[in-house]
Amino acid sequence: MSEDFRTVVNKRIPRDERIASIDRLGQKDHRTNLSVLVRTEGLDGEYRRRALERLIECNGTEQIEALADDPSVPDSLRRRASEAV
Repeated sequence: MSEDFRTVVNKRIPRDERIASIDRLGQKDHRTNLSVLVRTEGLDGEYRRRALERLIECNGTEQIEALADDPSVPDSLRRRASEAV
């Protein structure tokens, strides 16, 4: 996993840095990392939603379809993924 991924999942890192790291993952087209963040239980919903939005911006259709069908992903995120496909 990348440094940006590790920053996002580290609860001791300030919110703004974690958000910036998610944005960088999107800019770098790191679809797998973004998809894992959306699925990460224990990660605040704000970060999971942001990761999904960045994944949508990357046109990560394959990952988005998988998220839409994954029952372990919260309903609100699955619905958003379904809308984006």
